[in-house]
Amino acid sequence: MATVDSANKTKTADEACLAFKLLLEAFPSDQTFLHEVALQTKKASTETQIAFTKAVVEAYRSGAHPELAANIEALETEGTMRGILIYHFSEALVAQPDLVLEAYKTLLAAPAKNVSPYYYEDIASAAAQQIGFREGLALIPNIEDKSFGTAAARDIISSWIYNDPVDASDYLRELPDSEFRNNLVLHLVEKVAESQDFENAQAWANHLDGVWKEKALNLVKQQEDISRQREVQRSEREAQDARK
Repeated sequence: MATVDSANKTKTADEACLAFKLLLEAFPSDQTFLHEVALQTKKASTETQIAFTKAVVEAYRSGAHPELAANIEALETEGTMRGILIYHFSEALVAQPDLVLEAYKTLLAAPAKNVSPYYYEDIASAAAQQIGFREGLALIPNIEDKSFGTAAARDIISSWIYNDPVDASDYLRELPDSEFRNNLVLHLVEKVAESQDFENAQAWANHLDGVWKEKALNLVKQQEDISRQREVQRSEREAQDARK
């Protein structure tokens, strides 16, 4: 596509962003066109990808492409790294503080369909840092929707633990025994286990009872197994390299 090639040849990232922005404004609300540009841009340099997704954010801001979920869906591509443009878009959106909170509320009400929220879940924690982590969690209508609600809860509680572990821990401990509280702790266990802090993950799992505790401990075990498998594979590669 000539426009992507032109953006690649611009002297600065700002010039590339402007070129994409003018193009998108010339085809307002045309998600098919947006997807076509995304397919071409994925083949371009990382700098061009970032310039393009910044332009999509600006088109969202201006109203040229006002449907947030539809924009995210149009940015998904095929093959490996299918969500890379969504990730760059999310990063660009998070860098615009005045857009983040409204975007978070919009996605809670109407998340992108058939797109993994993993690629844009950081919008949730960015919004929660503006209004407070408690308030950010309170906005989620269903943390077990297996969509953006689930991803948002996991992202917020993980960010909260990272930024203020004492306050986050107190919040979780003070919550009455409920499905909401158990789900939050389960998400926390999953995130902590994924970071390979298995001791802390197991400690949090022990805050649960019954089936919830069993689920949490299974999550920890799964991540431990994955970690051991990776360690074995790494040792095998090192042994092979040593024999060369």
